[in-house]
Amino acid sequence: MSAPPDEGDSESKRSTAPPPPASSVEQRPSNTEPGLATGAGESNRGLWVLVAGLIVLSSSALVFVASTKRLVNSSAVGEATQMVQLIRVAQESYRAEKGHYANVSATLDERLCPLAPVNGKPVPWDSNCPGGGSEAWSVLPLHVEGPLRFRYASVAGKVGQDLPRSPTGMPRAADFGGSGKGLNDWFVSSAKGDTDGNGAYVFVVATSWSNAVFVDNEGE
Repeated sequence: MSAPPDEGDSESKRSTAPPPPASSVEQRPSNTEPGLATGAGESNRGLWVLVAGLIVLSSSALVFVASTKRLVNSSAVGEATQMVQLIRVAQESYRAEKGHYANVSATLDERLCPLAPVNGKPVPWDSNCPGGGSEAWSVLPLHVEGPLRFRYASVAGKVGQDLPRSPTGMPRAADFGGSGKGLNDWFVSSAKGDTDGNGAYVFVVATSWSNAVFVDNEGE
């Protein structure tokens, strides 16, 4: 007779049986997982950074253009101020030699020199430019270097003669005051220019009886 099966062996066999197979269904990540939401947020932030950068660049370009315009205008007014002072020195030198100032312009409005319209673009000085006065610009020991953005006049007279009117369009009705006004022979020199081509003129005036230089509409 065979011996009855050992219960312990049966338990051992049952305990060593292989586990049931895992589910074959793949667990796929949900579209609402935090990783995907973070990626979308980073993309939006990158877009806003790009837009902000473009705005900053555009603003910088506008500031640069405005600054450049101011520099050009300031340089042109500096030219006019220096030029009327050079005319002052030339007039005083001429008077020391001839005994009177040179009346090279008929008025402070007509036949400004250089004759060529400037319109914001520099043109060469012409010492033979006819200013309409009794003498030519060439009689003055005036040495001009480089092209000019302004046009110039210099009216002269003797004591007792009427002074010229201020340039037409000069916003401030300048009397070009000074303690010596009208007491001696005199000259009045002026500069007129449109430094940025907008139709508004800058005026610079110097006289024999004052060391001051009058500037109107600076920045136009």
